Amino acid sequence: MTSRLDRTERELDLERALREDIIKAEVERRLADAEARIREKIEAEYSEERASMERDRLALDRQREDMLKSGAGLSESSHGLQG
Repeated sequence: MTSRLDRTERELDLERALREDIIKAEVERRLADAEARIREKIEAEYSEERASMERDRLALDRQREDMLKSGAGLSESSHGLQG
């Protein structure tokens, strides 16, 4: 009787341990999936922000070039007026 009870307890312990392992693996899988989704979302938002900043930088570069060109043109025309 005792050996049967001991065997049943061992079997229950093994089953409990197996279930805990299965639950732990499922939790880890779900956590990894959630982390991947969050990472993808953040990377997408960062990518959009980076593209926007790059467009702004290019626009500023064009404005700077235009200002330098118009400044050079003003400088040339003012030299012509002095002479």
